[in-house]
Formats: sequence, C-alpha cells, structure tokens
Amino acid sequence: MAGELLCLLHMLSQPYYCIIGGILLALLVAYFVFSINPLRCNPRHPEPPGSNGWPLIGETLAFIAANKSSKGVYEFVRQRHQRFGEVFKTRIFGKTHVFIPGTEVAKVVFRGEFSQFSKSYIKSMHDAVGDQSLLCVKQQSHGNLRHLLSDLFSTDALAKSLERMDKLFLLTIRQWKHEKTPIRVIDYTLDITFAIICDMLMSVEGDERLHHLRKNVDCVSDAMLSLPIKFPGSRYYRGMKARERVMQFFDEAISRRRNREEWHDDFLQSMLRDRDCPENERVTDIQLKDNLLTLILAGQTTTAAAMMWAVKYLDENPDVQEKLRVS
Repeated sequence: MAGELLCLLHMLSQPYYCIIGGILLALLVAYFVFSINPLRCNPRHPEPPGSNGWPLIGETLAFIAANKSSKGVYEFVRQRHQRFGEVFKTRIFGKTHVFIPGTEVAKVVFRGEFSQFSKSYIKSMHDAVGDQSLLCVKQQSHGNLRHLLSDLFSTDALAKSLERMDKLFLLTIRQWKHEKTPIRVIDYTLDITFAIICDMLMSVEGDERLHHLRKNVDCVSDAMLSLPIKFPGSRYYRGMKARERVMQFFDEAISRRRNREEWHDDFLQSMLRDRDCPENERVTDIQLKDNLLTLILAGQTTTAAAMMWAVKYLDENPDVQEKLRVS
C-alpha cells in the first residue's frame, strides 16, 4: 500500500501531471464561478428552475443544434418548457438567460420600464447588426434613433408597400398553378418580403442586384446565432465577411445618391435629405448602414412567416376564403 502511494505521489510530481491537474482544477473553479446566478444572492428573488448545462459551455451546443434543425430554436424552448415550466433559465453563449412568455412582460422589458434591465445581445447577434443598430444602442440613444427611423412606417410609405406586395403575391400565386411538385410556401414569401423591404428602404431592383444582396444578408442572418469564433470556414466568419460586403453595397448606394447619379423616393433618400436638419436630429452613415441591415433582417422573416401561416389557414378554411373574395 505504501509503495502504491509513493508511486502515485511520484506520478503527480511529474510536470505533465501537474499541468493536467492544474487544468482540471481550473475547470472545476470556472464551473462554480460561471454557475453563480445573481438572483441566488438575493433571497427576495427566488431562482427560476432550469439548467446551467456543462461547465463553461452551458447548453450552447444544444441551442445551436436546435437552431440548425428543421424545428428551430422553438424545439429547444419546448423541451425546457415541458421539463421546467413556462419560466426557466438556461446558460448559452457564456451568459445565463431566463425565458419568460407573455406579451405583457415583453412590453415591460422593451419599454425600459424594468429598472434593472440592461439591453444586451449575444456577441454573434450584436456583431451581425452592428454597434449603431437600433437593437444595440444605449437606452439614451434608442428613442432618438427610433424617431429618426420612423419615416419608414409612415402611412404613405406603408400604403405604397402594401400595393406592391399585393401585386407580387398575386403574381406568385398564379405561378403556383404551373408547379407540378409540392412547393415550400415560406421560400416564396421570403422572396416577396425581401424584394419589398429592399424596395422600401433603398429601391433595390433587378434580379442580379437583389440576388447579390440576398446572398450576403442570408449569410449574416445565419451567423446571428452561431459561436462567435472568427475562424475561416465557420458560420460566424462567413457572416462577418458577408456583412462587410453588405456595408460596401450600402456605401456605393449612398455615394450614388450624394453624387446625384440616382434619386428615388424611398427611405434612404429621406435619411440623406435630413442632412439639412440640426446635428442632434441627423443619422450618421454608420447608423444608417447598421439600421438598413437591421431593418432588412427584421422585416423579412417575420412578415414572410405571417404570410405563410395566412396561406395555410386560408387553405384549411374555404369559407373564410369565400368571404375574402366577396369583400
């Protein structure tokens, strides 16, 4: 027994065993440090149920796997809803997150009524949309920037967009009659909404220009929920390179407008006209470009999904279809 103990002590004294032991000890300490939830320190705020997952990485891999699957991140949330209830915590991308359902809570958070809430996004999402995006600016700048971008949602702008969207959608539906195989409605609605939002923002037309921009924006979108590792070949790396190309696309469009090579009655033109306004009411080029990208990303997917569900439910309810046709 004494000989075995001496042998063990001899092994642990070797340099490589010291290194391995040091790494294991560091991982153990890091696990306890990263597992600390600030809510746990205050007895008045009971900690929500959930899991911190593996040391350091938490449940990040499960979140990414769900996002890449056909069911999306909803499957990640659904599994934890079943296990922990509607409110649960998880640890992804190095931070503890709490999932809370309900529109009322969302309103409180996004209106800034929750005094202890500090707006932040995971690094990959923050890097994708940019520092000056409406999603990422500090609370003091948020209201002013939101006001400056409100031209896009004026009654006149929306009326023009709805008319064009209606024409595009009718044209697309007529094309479905000639399809001999099942179609993915979401693919068509994504095409329509991308064309509409780009037309509203900066009058981008033409199949080649739209295809070029769409390809890069899709890469940026894919990078928003990826591991922020800037290594050639990774989704994050491809997304950041695509973002650079999108910014160059915007720079060229802005330059053509300023040099009077182009003029369009659109959102970009209205932002460039505001250069005559007082300095505190202007949008810088960086703010303009970051928010053009943000509006494209935000305006495409949600609208396309709503249109997809409308097609599904109208197909399942012919009586509603008939009422719409009559009206």
